[in-house]
Amino acid sequence: TNLVPYPRIHFMLSSYAPVISAEKAYHEQLSVPEITNAVFEPSSMMAKCDPRHGKYMACCLMYRGDVVPKDVNAAVATIKTKRTVQFVDWCPT
Repeated sequence: TNLVPYPRIHFMLSSYAPVISAEKAYHEQLSVPEITNAVFEPSSMMAKCDPRHGKYMACCLMYRGDVVPKDVNAAVATIKTKRTVQFVDWCPT
């Protein structure tokens, strides 16, 4: 139908990062860019697939804890400039 503007987008994926044990959580300090990059890795996906072979229509990143918006904006800007994550052409990202 015309309700699907990009027919190849079929599935909604979710991912979770970082996935570390409770013992490591107290010792390991991850930066915002490391967490942001990790969430787009195939190993962080909740389904067994490689999203690098497709494109994203949108994404929503949620952070918990002591996170400064400036760090998040810088991490997202880095992902946009590297173009490692592919978005559909018409998506205003």
